[in-house]
Amino acid sequence: MENLKKSLYALFLVNLGIALALDLISPLQPLFIQSLGASVVEVGFVLSVSSFTATALIIPSSLMAEKYGNRKIIILSVISASISVLLYAVVENWVQLYPLVIIYTVSFNVFIPARMVYIAEASLLENRASIYGLMNIAWPLGSLIAPVLAGVIADMYGWSPVFTVASTVMALCLAPALMIREVKGLSKCSEESEEDWSFRRLFKTMNLLIVFHVLISLTVGVSNTLLSIYVSEKFHASTTQVGFMFSMVGLATLMSQLGAAYILKKTDLKRFLQLCLLIMTSLYVFLPFVEDLNFFTIIYAVSYGLYSATWPASATLVTMAIPNSKWNMGMGFRQTAVRLGFSLASMMAGLLWSSLGSTSVFYVSSILAILTIVPLLLLKK
Repeated sequence: MENLKKSLYALFLVNLGIALALDLISPLQPLFIQSLGASVVEVGFVLSVSSFTATALIIPSSLMAEKYGNRKIIILSVISASISVLLYAVVENWVQLYPLVIIYTVSFNVFIPARMVYIAEASLLENRASIYGLMNIAWPLGSLIAPVLAGVIADMYGWSPVFTVASTVMALCLAPALMIREVKGLSKCSEESEEDWSFRRLFKTMNLLIVFHVLISLTVGVSNTLLSIYVSEKFHASTTQVGFMFSMVGLATLMSQLGAAYILKKTDLKRFLQLCLLIMTSLYVFLPFVEDLNFFTIIYAVSYGLYSATWPASATLVTMAIPNSKWNMGMGFRQTAVRLGFSLASMMAGLLWSSLGSTSVFYVSSILAILTIVPLLLLKK
């Protein structure tokens, strides 16, 4: 049990480093791609294609994790992400950046399901949602300082040092990654007999979970994909100010994860998810009318905080809704659905922006948030 705790601490450190590097890169990545000569539609295209590629490789990576262990997948993702981001610093145009964005996106997205299954295997059902919430604190801790730090570095020294720092941070993650020990779960002693599961029931459950994760990712992705460009153009914000906005989003995410770790012990998961989505809907409708950057930051941070509060709830829902032996596959499908949603969102955001205007993405997000509630209503309690 002591070794298990040490492995979870090590995984938390890996997650923290990955989060820090991610938030040095991702929030301002559209601005970087645009600085290489890409139009708004081309920015959306680069992000969309890289995301589609990552989506296609998630299920194979989950099968590899099931065969070779989640630890090896985590270590491999850290190495490949660090190398690809280091090469960001030497590209001269957005076409050269293409394969590097793909490699980095794939690396990050194979890390997620391996991490999720590892946590599920190292926890019991009664405390799983809380452990997910506590482990998820690593994500906002990285985003508290990374976006504004990236903005300051980019404004003062250019983009290359940003990627050098991010690559170094990920390389340092290799040390705690090697400390992780493989585990074959506390919960493998079956919370529900596999004989109770028919193919029809499993197929229906997985389809509803996939639809839910595609829709919630579309909801957030449509408004988030080009957000840095939207804020830069509408509020004439500097890169540092854009970075500060994303740091405030990180603070909201931290608060929501701490809250979720406590609330989810006492709350029905489906009702919690539905409430988050309903509030998000009203906030998305309101955002296009905000004319002040500070107020916009607060409203958007609250909406994203509510979205992040769904992470531990939805992950726990997957482990409750399918047999234990299917967790690797289930988390693989979950992450595939998430990436499919964000991939489609990147494409939609560029098209909506160019055809209906920049504010259209928020109205579409509000509609999608309502639609996301439907599969939750159909999911068996």
